[in-house]
Amino acid sequence: MRLSALLTVPLAVGALLGGAASPAAADVGGVTLTNADNGRTLTVQSGTDLQVRLAGSRSAHATWTWSPPTADDPEVADRVAALTSEDGSAMADFRMQEPGTTGITAYERCVPRAARACPHLVVLWKVTIRVQDDPAR
Repeated sequence: MRLSALLTVPLAVGALLGGAASPAAADVGGVTLTNADNGRTLTVQSGTDLQVRLAGSRSAHATWTWSPPTADDPEVADRVAALTSEDGSAMADFRMQEPGTTGITAYERCVPRAARACPHLVVLWKVTIRVQDDPAR
């Protein structure tokens, strides 16, 4: 399926993921973003490590699974690691490189269990990252 053909449902994100965005949590070596950070804009210094950890969900009928997060501009945010797991979760690690602005996106979709059906929608998760020069560099 082509990306332009995906049906995104931004309003469903709050219902599916549990509400409003929360602040990014400081983590050893950088910043960690989760499902709750959808829609945020964050300003960081070049050289910052940024981790995205998106939790999938399972039911008796389906798994809601995330795609690996990607950066719109790899010159600004270089993805250094990414993986998905059977429970629908996805993670990616980025190193903030050049000053600039980029989006980091992932898509959640339903994967049905045998003889079941899923809704035909894809949920968009996106944050905007502004990278500034690190004055210490």
